Amino acid sequence: MQQLALIADIHGNMEALRTVAHDIKQRGITQIYCMGDMVGKGPQPGEVIDWCRQNCAVVLLGNHEDYMLQGTYFYPHVLEEIGKERLDWLATLPLIHKMWISGRRVCLLHGRPVAPLTGPFLTEQAIETMFKAVEEKDDLLDWVGYADIHRQIKCDFSAGSGKTLFNIGSVGSNYSEPLCSYTILKGELHSKEKSAFSFEYITLPYDNVATAKLAQKSTWLPNKDDYLYEVLTGKYFLNRPHEKTAYWLKLLEEKEK
Repeated sequence: MQQLALIADIHGNMEALRTVAHDIKQRGITQIYCMGDMVGKGPQPGEVIDWCRQNCAVVLLGNHEDYMLQGTYFYPHVLEEIGKERLDWLATLPLIHKMWISGRRVCLLHGRPVAPLTGPFLTEQAIETMFKAVEEKDDLLDWVGYADIHRQIKCDFSAGSGKTLFNIGSVGSNYSEPLCSYTILKGELHSKEKSAFSFEYITLPYDNVATAKLAQKSTWLPNKDDYLYEVLTGKYFLNRPHEKTAYWLKLLEEKEK
């Protein structure tokens, strides 16, 4: 079977991306699709964009790229760091990618801006909403893969329907543990004939302390306290206590002992 690595929500975290890229290479996987949100939050958005341009056969637009392109991103220093040439390239990215794999019709998307935020606790109604956002009458889907919520989950839609919704997790800002994660699909790419098909969730440790240090040293990165919290704890920043940068620097020092 062929293998396809799905990555997303890197959010400017090059240290996490390097860890995932090394694991993908070690497994002999040569096909990589990026499902959006290369930018936002972290300190190396330009480097992440460049890596994805060079190494990913498919790159999709995420909500953070969309914010920047639509003029609703209020941090001009971040836009300057990324640069006009990269922003122009982001503007060419598609929102969804449909494909056949081992006789299954699969649609990949980031989530927003195509569909409303879905999860992490999926109801059948939420799953149906996600399918309706991308399914067409003459192009029915078996599997829909998305990102956006930074957690790996899989749900079957209605017993016996054959429809499955899955989330691939986050490379750069995991909301379950301070780790990096991605997903591998295994099957016959571009084949409409039913054959063996499976997928695997991968979660890896990485040097999140190095990422936090780089973020702290940045002269242009906004919302540092929120980002340090996410990278060091693996939790969403809106759930963080109100300790400021000094607290997270102390936590960094403790992690190095």
